Amino acid sequence: MGRVRRSLARLSALAGVLVASCASMPPAHAAGTPIEDALWSAVSPGIDYASFAWGSPRCEVHALRIDLTRVDVVATPPGKAWGQVDGRSLLDFSRDFNCDAAVNATPFYPETWKRGETLYLSGVLLVDGQLYAAPARRYVALAFATDGRASVVQQGELGDGGNWHIVVGGFFALLRDGEIIARKSPRQPMTVAGVEAGGQGLILAVIEGRRPASAGVSEAEAAQLLLDLGSVDGMSFDGGGSSSMAIGGEGKELRLVNPPAPGFPPIERVLATCLGFRAKAP
Repeated sequence: MGRVRRSLARLSALAGVLVASCASMPPAHAAGTPIEDALWSAVSPGIDYASFAWGSPRCEVHALRIDLTRVDVVATPPGKAWGQVDGRSLLDFSRDFNCDAAVNATPFYPETWKRGETLYLSGVLLVDGQLYAAPARRYVALAFATDGRASVVQQGELGDGGNWHIVVGGFFALLRDGEIIARKSPRQPMTVAGVEAGGQGLILAVIEGRRPASAGVSEAEAAQLLLDLGSVDGMSFDGGGSSSMAIGGEGKELRLVNPPAPGFPPIERVLATCLGFRAKAP
């Protein structure tokens, strides 16, 4: 009986700690309200970062706000054959290409934690105007024109790629001209991209999910988040365990801002394409 009482006392104490922890969490930003400027901090010239709780149920958001007139955009280079790349973790990619910030991008197969393994792209990859993987017609892509402006485009409408500098494939459109066009979907971790009016401003967000402190988002909720962050067009990249964001800049060591995919121990998932940004040389 004494052992049972001690066990119940420990459980009661643990419950108290959990309640106190939840009570101490900052309130979540309500969906449909703009994200205030005070939340943003500079990573490097042209790249700002913010981390905040949002929505109901609550989710944890990591966001980048990028001035495309002040940064260079880099993407994972092609592999040895059409439609293939050599798998890298996001931190490996960021270090290899001297990025100040980076996120995961195109969906792929197979799922792996082995660096250097050949991965097959489920969508377009275009680098320096050269096409390296076939467009997936039902999906959209984030495209950077030769003048540096960004847009969300249907992969089947890219043409020969001659007007584009970099194009990385994703999944579905979420926003078009400020209107939510997202499909119904379950909540999950997600990586999303939004384009501001005029195409010179870019928003990238990673929403954590599948854990008590962060429920993840549906596609419609992700679209609302992009609206709250100032986007007029938006799309989803690969999500789930692939969703990841790294930041460094200004002499700081690169780090992941969200926990890696669940595992024992948790380790970075190897990705197909990554999209990175670095401040232009003065």
